[in-house]
Amino acid sequence: MAVELDPAALPVSAPVAATQARPFRHLSLRMSTVYAAIYLHYGAFGMFLPMWFAHRGMSPEQIGTLVALPMMLRILFVAPVTNLADRLRRIREVLLVCVVVAMMLMMGLNFAISYWQLVIFFTVFALVWDPLPILADSYAVLAVRAQGLDFGRMRLWGSLAFVAANIACGKLIELHTVEVVPWLTAALLAIPIIPIVMLPPDRLLGAPEKAARTEWRAILRDRTLMGVMFASALIASSHVVLTTFGAIQWSGEGISASMIGALVAVAIVGEVAVMFAAQRLLGKRSPLWLIAIGGAVAVV
Repeated sequence: MAVELDPAALPVSAPVAATQARPFRHLSLRMSTVYAAIYLHYGAFGMFLPMWFAHRGMSPEQIGTLVALPMMLRILFVAPVTNLADRLRRIREVLLVCVVVAMMLMMGLNFAISYWQLVIFFTVFALVWDPLPILADSYAVLAVRAQGLDFGRMRLWGSLAFVAANIACGKLIELHTVEVVPWLTAALLAIPIIPIVMLPPDRLLGAPEKAARTEWRAILRDRTLMGVMFASALIASSHVVLTTFGAIQWSGEGISASMIGALVAVAIVGEVAVMFAAQRLLGKRSPLWLIAIGGAVAVV
């Protein structure tokens, strides 16, 4: 659904810019609220959208393509959008524009009838929807470096909101049918607007660290990095079948939408626990331990 940063990977001595950046009151609370608000809509969009596709008569092949389309386009769209926000030092403003446009587009999803109309819709939608979690992480990392905040403690509120939204949306879908999924998603996308506006402009937090330019061939020659990326990709992709078709199968077997939401929520509770305790438990150990443990547990 989204690319997530590991809180343990953030430098402990990061708040070097804090002497230059102006302190802001309750910035951790404000950023936690933004995370919670942004991740609410995934509770309706992530697990229940394939059910909406099936309700509209899409075949499994078409559902798989529609779900994968934003992820494939993420490779093309996310980097230019986030780089533009970094260069302009307007991460907050770009995040706000993406949320508003994504909300407006989602309100029109019910009017996409045919498969090819849905393909066009999700191609356009991916432009503004894909960058949302990455832009939020970019702002949060800048706040961590400038103000000495705890990334994991802020980010876990997104997971908690996702849990609550899964359960609540499952109940609403059970009461009003799966047709409400686009409207639910649009309504939940409207919620982050106010907390994003309440954030201080990111240019006041100090300049972002400039990454050293590395030639792509050197990256490909880095066996450790390639191994980490390959392992992470395998773990992330291993659950795609479950998240895409699980709700459809469970619903077909008579499991209620509210129970489906609860089943998904159970999985996210584990993520919350990791976000809350990872930095403390890992200490100076490599974050690669989390990848190894996650892969082993997934196999079991």
